[in-house]
Amino acid sequence: GVGQLSPSAQTMASGFLAVISVNLVIGFYIYMAMKETPHQEPQPDPTFLANAKASINQPTSSQVSDDSHGKGKVE
Repeated sequence: GVGQLSPSAQTMASGFLAVISVNLVIGFYIYMAMKETPHQEPQPDPTFLANAKASINQPTSSQVSDDSHGKGKVE
C-alpha cells in the first residue's frame, strides 16, 4: 500500500492525485457549461433602465452653474 512508499514518493503520489482531481473537476465544469442551453438573451432590469434614462435627461448641478457663468452663451 501507500504506507510502504518513501515520504517523497508519498508526496509525489499525493500531488499527482490532487492535480488529476482538480483537472477532473474543471473538465466536468466545462462539460456542464457547454451542455447548458441558453434560454434567452439577458434583459436589463426595467427599474434600473428607467432610472438611468431619467438621470441622463436631468442636468447636473455643475452643468447648471456652468451655463449661468456664460460658458453656454454663443455671441
